[in-house]
Amino acid sequence: MNKAMVLVIGIALGAALMYGLATAGLAPIWPGPSPEEREHGREDDESGEEDPEEHEEHRGAVRLTEEGMRAARIRVESVEPRPISRNLETTAVVKLNEDHLVHITPRVSAKVESIAGVSAENSLVDCDTCRNSPPVKAVLGTDVEKGDILATLDSIDLGLAKAEYLRLREAVEIAKAHFEREERLLIKGTTSEKEMLDAKGEYLNTGALINSSRENLLLLGLSMNEIESLSWTHKERASHFHLRSPTAGRIIEKHATVGEVVDPGRILFTVADLSTVWILLDIYERDIPKVKDGQRALIRVEGYDAVFKGQVTYISDLVDEETRTAKARVEVKNPDRKLKPGMFVHATLAEEDGRDPAILLPQDAIQQIEGSPVVFVATAARTFEPRAIEIGERFGGKVVIVSGLEAGEEVVVEGAFWLKSELSRGELGGGHSH
Repeated sequence: MNKAMVLVIGIALGAALMYGLATAGLAPIWPGPSPEEREHGREDDESGEEDPEEHEEHRGAVRLTEEGMRAARIRVESVEPRPISRNLETTAVVKLNEDHLVHITPRVSAKVESIAGVSAENSLVDCDTCRNSPPVKAVLGTDVEKGDILATLDSIDLGLAKAEYLRLREAVEIAKAHFEREERLLIKGTTSEKEMLDAKGEYLNTGALINSSRENLLLLGLSMNEIESLSWTHKERASHFHLRSPTAGRIIEKHATVGEVVDPGRILFTVADLSTVWILLDIYERDIPKVKDGQRALIRVEGYDAVFKGQVTYISDLVDEETRTAKARVEVKNPDRKLKPGMFVHATLAEEDGRDPAILLPQDAIQQIEGSPVVFVATAARTFEPRAIEIGERFGGKVVIVSGLEAGEEVVVEGAFWLKSELSRGELGGGHSH
């Protein structure tokens, strides 16, 4: 029997076996899809519906393990419409609050006899008017209260003015007694009216002189209590006077040295209330219309984690000709005194846009895939799907999302570039699980 005959017989036997199985009611073993599956596939094609799993895989989701999430530092946020604000970023410098700054100077030429709490020769112990004001140590960084004595000075001019006042005070008493005596004698007829009038004139004249002397002492810095307490028997030398702090604050400057002679107007101490400070902002010409009185400001300092809040209290009317900037002033509370005058800081001014709220995302959350902007939306646990979006304006590192996202959706705000890279690698390699 030749080979051709054997092949024909084999084919015939195979066909007979298949026919016998079919007539016995047994299902055939198809190497591919069964007829039912093919029929189902045709129905799906005719209806135009796609299998959801096939559709999801077509869109390309990235699935991560918990370890992968940590390694990629993925951070997800729920998006919500927020008021649109334009943040104006600018440099600034910390300045003293000049409304709470005091320069302390003598009003008369004098020699510095002692500095409170520093010099060995301090006359405060013998000062009857100062015993309710314990001396402070008048050095840089010391906190003082209103009325605290900072230094004791010796002035010849003040000593002479005090002596003149004491002399006139006695002269007034004598002139008054003489005038009153002449009035009584005139009534008795034992003196003339001329002598009584002369006594009256002397009394009025000495009264005018002592009033002038009292005003002179006030101008030299003495208080009314100090003037009224003057006497020849006072334990303190008439030429001595005390330099006091007129306000509460901290000594930030000291220019007094024991033994030196100082002139009126010479600044010996500077006391500042540092519980509030000024922040002076540099505003470029193009941004001046965006800055308003009362506008909220956030101040950040390198090295501090804290953010200091304040409000714009003043906008300069002058523009610097060289820098083309105007100064805006923000007043900030500084209870812990972390803000030091002279510090360079970073200021952010928030400008309300007045438009309807919109979804805002960080610039880094938006990636470009095939030339179109996309974000990664969390569709399941550790599963992220790229979503095409339409973007609008940019404000201070934020981008307005015009369409493509709904409120409440979870969007990747950090790690989006890593997901994009994994998505591209998965498409090339045939998988996206990590």
